Amino acid sequence: MAKLHESAYQAVEGVLDPFGEFLPCTHQGAKLYLLNPLTIAEDLSAVAPGSVSKNGNLLSGIEFYKDKLKDVPVFRSKESYITIYCTDAFKDVVETEKLDGLLFSTDLTHY
Repeated sequence: MAKLHESAYQAVEGVLDPFGEFLPCTHQGAKLYLLNPLTIAEDLSAVAPGSVSKNGNLLSGIEFYKDKLKDVPVFRSKESYITIYCTDAFKDVVETEKLDGLLFSTDLTHY
């Protein structure tokens, strides 16, 4: 899940709402929203066959078909439910709205 403060939620809610659920919560008096993406890449046949690689139990590589995800800003994979993936369209919204606190990386082993 991703955690968003009120202004970030307002900036991305319209883009993300059809693809997940926002769970409101309060932490130390601040109103936050947890994003739980509900779109799964495998359900859209968007994972390239043979592209999944693991290092032990950890996912170290996966390739997605961008054309099958072109209208999906954020999604998950059955290979790793803890990782949230996004398309360039979502990254563009984040940059346009000047939101910070997100790490975009193509390296699955980099945290």
